[in-house]
Amino acid sequence: MKSILQLFEKCSGLKINFNKCNLLDVNIMEDHIIRCADFLQCKISSKSFTYLGIPVGVSHKRKSTWSNLIDKIQSRLAFWDSNQISFGGQVILTNVVLSALPVYYLSFYKAPISVVRSTQKIQSRFLWGGDSNSNKINWVKWEKVCQSKKEGGLGIKDLKIFNHALLDKWKWRLLKERDNLWCKVLVSKYGHSLGLSHEIVSRSSFAKHSSWVRDLDLVCHKELVKDHWFWGGLVRRVGDGSNTRFWHDTWPGSSNLTCRYRRLFSISVTPNDNICSFGSWTRDLWEWNFTWRRQLFS
Repeated sequence: MKSILQLFEKCSGLKINFNKCNLLDVNIMEDHIIRCADFLQCKISSKSFTYLGIPVGVSHKRKSTWSNLIDKIQSRLAFWDSNQISFGGQVILTNVVLSALPVYYLSFYKAPISVVRSTQKIQSRFLWGGDSNSNKINWVKWEKVCQSKKEGGLGIKDLKIFNHALLDKWKWRLLKERDNLWCKVLVSKYGHSLGLSHEIVSRSSFAKHSSWVRDLDLVCHKELVKDHWFWGGLVRRVGDGSNTRFWHDTWPGSSNLTCRYRRLFSISVTPNDNICSFGSWTRDLWEWNFTWRRQLFS
């Protein structure tokens, strides 16, 4: 392994600082990992560690995982005295600074509702002139404050909605970057419809997914979110029909054919096939070929 890293140094011109490297063991005997660390002259990492500011190896559903982020937001408020800042300045600081701090976390993990409420509580206290030990009267509901200025709000980001939007950026990248290596790795592990299905994933397959993939399946899911804004803003390019399911995917109009023609779907012999399986090209004309469990007109 060290030879491979040294070869990488020669090919790239980069220098690896082994003193700053950590060796993580997965199902390896303790004495063996100690010998490897001594040979590489690096440290042994624990099961949970921080990589690029993101905690790895811990459950992001626990509030304790987010405690560092909440403490960072709280400590940032200590530098400001809301009584010495105009209300307009408080709005700017709340929206730009406090809403920007958790972006990195929110772009990777679905925040627990307790974390969202704690963060919003900090924002609300600062906005209305309070501090960490006292509250002031909230003259307007927080839901109204988070509305756009055109709707009568202050334009402060709703962290829950913002969290969903950041996670759905991964869905968008999965749609647009299917040929990239990272996408191919995830698709080979979790399936072609990774985070992109309109249907609720079965419980057996859902349990096999990582927590991050499960969050992608749940966030803004068509059956779970009444406005399902993500899918409503997409237009699918059918192409040769090999990547679009005839009945389940939304390609003709704003809803899929399963919802629009339930009786036909119930008697289809191939309910899960792609569009390319429902016909063929004859010269320059496409001819549909449907197979049913019974005759349509009898």
